[in-house]
Amino acid sequence: MADDLKKSLKSYSKNELIRRYDMTEYYGKNLTDVKKIPKIEIMEDIYGAGLLKDVDKFSSGGLASKKYVNKVKIVDNLKKKK
Repeated sequence: MADDLKKSLKSYSKNELIRRYDMTEYYGKNLTDVKKIPKIEIMEDIYGAGLLKDVDKFSSGGLASKKYVNKVKIVDNLKKKK
């Protein structure tokens, strides 16, 4: 029940996350460079580094967190004319 009172990280804008968790200091970069990092990556770094505040929660379920594309195999199963 206490989890229901916590605010999800994905409800914050990218700028709010950067300010709230001081991500410029974490990455050691200026604000312009940090803004180029995808929001999902910032959220994962906040959670992974243990920076998550008690009033926030992180759930990766339902997020598009893949950073790659699945390979597609093309099969030609048409009959060849003799």
